[in-house]
Amino acid sequence: DIAETTAEAYFGRGRYDYKLSDRLFYTVGAGWERNRFSGLDNRWLVDTGLGYILVSGDRTSFRGAAGVTYTSEDYTVDDGRDGSFFGARAGWDFRQRLFSSTTLTHTLIADANLEDTDDLRLDSQLGLHVAMSSRLGLRVNWRLLWDNQPALAEYELFAPGAGGNTPERLQDWCRNSGLLLEAQLQAELRPDTTDAAPGRGVNSAAVRRILASDLKAQLAAIVHRLE
Repeated sequence: DIAETTAEAYFGRGRYDYKLSDRLFYTVGAGWERNRFSGLDNRWLVDTGLGYILVSGDRTSFRGAAGVTYTSEDYTVDDGRDGSFFGARAGWDFRQRLFSSTTLTHTLIADANLEDTDDLRLDSQLGLHVAMSSRLGLRVNWRLLWDNQPALAEYELFAPGAGGNTPERLQDWCRNSGLLLEAQLQAELRPDTTDAAPGRGVNSAAVRRILASDLKAQLAAIVHRLE
């Protein structure tokens, strides 16, 4: 049998968290996604909001956040919908350190379209993060995606006819959840002040704000399955 690609997806995300107090933080992020097998050619999303740190320990971290989003989507099949809209987002980020360089992670993101309340999406990720250095790590991840109002996808069928099997195009809604296995490269960039010399007139409050900053980038590998 000839190998045929039956699933292929790409996504990238970036996030910046700014700590306002011991528990409260401001967050802003952006992301891009493509899954043409599910009818999604491009999805660009930016979000901003506030978060709260519920648990912060040496081994366990749990935080929640909520905010607003702006989404712009391009579809492989035109279904008449406007792909640009404002939305609301809520979610959490849980981390449990198992060993010195290995951490169990779980994130949940719920997105809602404020212009169409039936348009809901869930993105749940459960993974193991292995630190390669103080700033770079590799994560093996199970990702569950659910879309209540998915894009219209197009499939090729073969129907019997006078001239043999002729290709036809079938359009259908992909109202299914998907479970994906991914490998991710994740970077966490924090300011390094270990070489700062004392007594140089540095504003200590500004230094504390810089140390509270947290910039994260996440890039997923191609999901590629052959049958």
